[in-house]
Amino acid sequence: MALIIIDGVVGGPETRNSFPDKPDDIFVKPAAVADIAISLIRQDRTALSFEVEARPFGERW
Repeated sequence: MALIIIDGVVGGPETRNSFPDKPDDIFVKPAAVADIAISLIRQDRTALSFEVEARPFGERW
């Protein structure tokens, strides 16, 4: 079991249409979330993580 926290807007077609004036780097790519999920199931058993947070690159901190 694992948890992926997505702290941002996933950039699917509907959400992209809702924010047409926003740049690409404020969206979380669906394929990137899939990559995170794959890395969780393929991780080394000697250093397991069950929770990962995904944030868009363009978000200001």
